[in-house]
Amino acid sequence: MPYCNSLLSRTTSPIGIFVIVLTMSLTSLGQVPARKSVPATPPTQNQSGVSKGLLELYESTKNMSKEEEFTRVIDETLSVANDTRRSPGDRDYAKQLLAWGANKRGELKCDRAGDLVKQGKTIEASKLDQSAAEDFQLALRNDPKRWKARHNLGIVLAMQNKRDLAIANFTEVIAENPKYANAYFNRGELYDQLREPDLAIADFSTAIQINQNDAEAYNSRARVEFQTNDLEQAIADYRKATQLVPTNVEFLIDYADACQSTYRWQDALSSYRRVLTIEPKNARALQNSAWLLATCPDSKFRDAKAATEVIELAIESSPSIDFQHLDVHAAALAASGDFSNATKLAKRAADQAPVEERDEIQSRLSLYQKSRAYLQPTALKSSDRHAENVRSAQKSSASAPVGTGIR
Repeated sequence: MPYCNSLLSRTTSPIGIFVIVLTMSLTSLGQVPARKSVPATPPTQNQSGVSKGLLELYESTKNMSKEEEFTRVIDETLSVANDTRRSPGDRDYAKQLLAWGANKRGELKCDRAGDLVKQGKTIEASKLDQSAAEDFQLALRNDPKRWKARHNLGIVLAMQNKRDLAIANFTEVIAENPKYANAYFNRGELYDQLREPDLAIADFSTAIQINQNDAEAYNSRARVEFQTNDLEQAIADYRKATQLVPTNVEFLIDYADACQSTYRWQDALSSYRRVLTIEPKNARALQNSAWLLATCPDSKFRDAKAATEVIELAIESSPSIDFQHLDVHAAALAASGDFSNATKLAKRAADQAPVEERDEIQSRLSLYQKSRAYLQPTALKSSDRHAENVRSAQKSSASAPVGTGIR
């Protein structure tokens, strides 16, 4: 089952088990909402004697939204924070304002970096992300308890492939704010990438406990459960994600792929159809539904003509034809009895496929050469099923990372 199991290498918005790369940014992760203009925290009673200038600066933060405005806050407070002639209250509050401004500026830099990534300007984006990390570090030097800045820093560290440091920062965020679900979710994604499934599942579960409607956490937990062969719970979690967000096509395809991998043919087809109602040219849904229609061992769901039409539409909707397209197309043609062309396509697929995929394609090719169609197995031994799941989990699409993503 080479393609239905590609649910574990699904095409999602960036990051998550995100393939962590330096050129991704907070916005490019697909999980960061539009920035809100949140004012700085006013002085506390313990910060007595705060000067009029700092109070006026605080008032002005209520309407700030531009990077140059946050830079002004940083510049004005930096001199106060370092001036030993100023009152302790002034210096303490200046550090808080400085940390607020640095964190906000870092967030905007990450937003701009995300726009650059979309434009293909990855070098410029990576420089902005690094500059943002420096802003988050500046914020934490002046206000170590500013957990939002620490969370933002953890995200950038994750994207720089500094996983241990990122996990350490997320852990500190959890210590500061144990009810912040995103920190558990993000740490869980990192644990998954580090092949610590028990830790990942525990973090996703905590995120769900905090927010019972966290569809992303259900989807990510399902992914790890599927990898560890807890198939029934994985199916339940995938289904829950689709129920919480019925229009999320990635959740729907993940659920469909999981159903196909576990021989729930009707549920798989129904979910693929829901996707194609929302996105008629969704390449992944087209390809994987074509695979089911061509190779389902239950004749009730097999439809060679429809499979051929669907995979041809998938090819038309894709920027290039890869070995998977060819392999699925070959299976569809073989199902319709066109073994000559199925053989030709399977040979091309085998030639283009990575080494680890060639044996499976060659085994199908040998069937076509004998005028026999390929059908998915009706069952796998539990040990074989686990091996199949793990192999598929490592089969990552170059177009997108694994997982729901950092947020």
